[in-house]
Amino acid sequence: MRVVYKTLNDDEYNVLCKIAHKTKMDCWFCIKQKKDGTDYIYDLENGKRMCLKAGVSQLVEGIDCWGIYQNCDLSTEEKQVFQNLLKKLRIVFC
Repeated sequence: MRVVYKTLNDDEYNVLCKIAHKTKMDCWFCIKQKKDGTDYIYDLENGKRMCLKAGVSQLVEGIDCWGIYQNCDLSTEEKQVFQNLLKKLRIVFC
């Protein structure tokens, strides 16, 4: 049985918002929540909902793997939160 990661914790939410802001992808990347507490990514440009995996995958596609750590000003803790989230979502990055 496949487990789908459906809800971000506060640290994951904050680091994704920070990355989107610092990379200027916050023009399309928006994290929202359904009434049942399930998080999803809303593509503001296309008016489209995406599951966390699809939305975060799209976000990381637009990021240089080394640049994220230099350009996004992530702390050591934030880097770890981001890396752990990618593992949970089974997203390969760098």
